Amino acid sequence: MAITGSSMQDTKAKTGKYIKLEFTILDGEQKGRKIWTNLNVVNPNPVAVEIAQKELATICRACGKLTITDTMELHGIPFLGKIKVRPASGDWPATNDMVNYKALEGGVAPGATKPATSGSKGAKKGGVPWA
Repeated sequence: MAITGSSMQDTKAKTGKYIKLEFTILDGEQKGRKIWTNLNVVNPNPVAVEIAQKELATICRACGKLTITDTMELHGIPFLGKIKVRPASGDWPATNDMVNYKALEGGVAPGATKPATSGSKGAKKGGVPWA
């Protein structure tokens, strides 16, 4: 898979911000399907921020980046992603959750082409979008 979209969003309560990442599956039976995840990079709950920072660091490593200044730097770089299906509960349908990210050996998914990317929104020029 690869990141094909990213944007900075306000939380529903307007007390923080999260990075919304869009992933596109590049190979296999699910090729072309999309999955999304949100990383709470500004939040009154420090545990939520710590979790988001660790997940973003794992994504960066999977993309071969030690540091980034904008999520656009992660777009279009193939990596392995593990998806877990969260079962339906009450009125909520089943959903897909990203649970792991890993670099590809050789850096290219078999039979994959570089996907078109959409721009990041809300990022400061020359700075990190969540600062």
